[in-house]
Amino acid sequence: MPSDLFAALSTELIYMILGRLDHPQDLYSVIRASPHVLGCFGSSKEIILKSVVKNCFSHMVLADAIVAARFLPENQRSIDAQHDRQQRPAILTRTIREMRATPEPEVTVDESIELCRLYPSLNYFIKDCSENFLATARREANFFRKSNDSRTKSLVPPANNERLSPLELARLQRAFVRYLTLQTLLHAPEPEYHNSKVSEEPVAALLGEYAPWEVEEIACVHQYIISLLEDVFEDVENYFVFAVATTERPSTSRYLPEGNSAADLDSLEAEAAFCDPEVWMFMDHEKRYHPQTIEHLATFGFQFLRALLEADNTRRTTLINENYKAHYSNMGDALKHPPRQDTAMFRRERDGERNFVKLDFEGDEYEKRNLAWLWSNQYRPQYGYSQTCNLDLRAWGYVFWDKGRLDRLGILKEERPPFHCTRYPPHYRKPAIKPSAQKRLRELGLA
Repeated sequence: MPSDLFAALSTELIYMILGRLDHPQDLYSVIRASPHVLGCFGSSKEIILKSVVKNCFSHMVLADAIVAARFLPENQRSIDAQHDRQQRPAILTRTIREMRATPEPEVTVDESIELCRLYPSLNYFIKDCSENFLATARREANFFRKSNDSRTKSLVPPANNERLSPLELARLQRAFVRYLTLQTLLHAPEPEYHNSKVSEEPVAALLGEYAPWEVEEIACVHQYIISLLEDVFEDVENYFVFAVATTERPSTSRYLPEGNSAADLDSLEAEAAFCDPEVWMFMDHEKRYHPQTIEHLATFGFQFLRALLEADNTRRTTLINENYKAHYSNMGDALKHPPRQDTAMFRRERDGERNFVKLDFEGDEYEKRNLAWLWSNQYRPQYGYSQTCNLDLRAWGYVFWDKGRLDRLGILKEERPPFHCTRYPPHYRKPAIKPSAQKRLRELGLA
C-alpha cells in the first residue's frame, strides 16, 4: 500500500478536488499530506488559488475582498511609491468603482495569496460575531415576549450552530472585509500618526461609497470588536489584581522610590514617575486612556486581534503596553463623522427623507435595505449613519438578517425601542466607570 494515498489519483481529479476546497487551511493540509498533490498544485498554483478564494468569499463580496487585499499595508507601500499620498482617496474610490462595474472581478495571484492568508482570521471572527449577535437577538426577542404576554407567546429556543443563509453570510463578509480596509487606512505608519488627515480623508472617501445601511453594518462589526477588546482589558486588570493579591504578587516596594512609602506620594505625577512601565496601564490616572487605546488596537487587523484574544494575560499585557495610550485617528470617530454630501447616495436619501417618502420592503437582496433597517428608521430614507442611538440594535446585528429569521425572532412585531440620542457608545463609558486596578488594590490595602 503506497504511503501517498493521492498518488493513484489522476492529475485532472486532483485539480478538481483542490478547486472545490473552500478553506485555505484545507488546501494547506492536503498539500502537506501528499507530495503528488504538492506537484499538481505547483503546476497550476494560480488557477487553484483563485478557485479557493472564490469558494471562500461569496461572489457578491469578492470585489470588496479584492479592494481589502489591494490596500493592505504591504501593498500600500507600492501604491504610495507611484502616487502621492494626497491622491490615495481618489485611488481608493476609483478602485472601488472599477470593481463594482466588473461583473466578475479578476483576482491576481498576489491578491489570492493575501486573501488566503487573511481568510482564517476573518472566518474566525465572522463565525464568533454571528453567534454573538444571534444569541443577543434571541435574548431580545424573549425579553419582548416575556414583557408582553408570556402565557400566549412561546419563547425563542436557543439554537446551536444555526446556519446562516447565503445572503446573511454575504452581508457579514461584506462588513468584515470593508472593516479590514478601514483598519488599514486608519492604522497609518509611525511617522504619520500625528497627521490625522492622512487617515481621515481616505476613510471619508471610502464610507461615502457605501449606502447608509452598509455603513451601519460596519458600525455593528466595530461595536462587536470594541466589546471583545473591553473584555480583554477587564481580564488583564483582574489578572493583575489577583497576582498582586496572592502569594504570586510582585513586590510593590519596587514601584516606589527608595526610602519612601506610599503615603509620601502626594501627587499623581510623582506616582507616575516611579511607576514600572509594565504596570503603567493599571494606575488610576491612566484609566481615562483605556478607551483611546482600545480604539487604537481595533485598527491593528484581524490577525493581531485574534492573537491578542488567544494569548494568555501576561502576553496580553505586553501587547497592550507596547501600543498603549495612542491618540490617533480611530474607527469610532470616523463612523461618527457626518457622511459626505457630494455623493448620489447621500442626495437621494436626503431628498427622500425631506419629502417624507414612505419605503416598502423590496425583498432580501444584497444591495437592498433589510427589513430591520426599515423598521428601525420607521420605513423612511435615512441619509445619516452610525448614530450612537442605534447601539442597542447593533448589539444583535439587526442589519444582517433576512426577513425569515426576523419573523422567527418576532422582534419586529414590537414597536421600535426609543432611541436615547444623548448616550455615548459603550467603549466611552464602560472602561471609565469601573475602578482602576490600582484603586481596587488600594481598597484591599495592597497599594
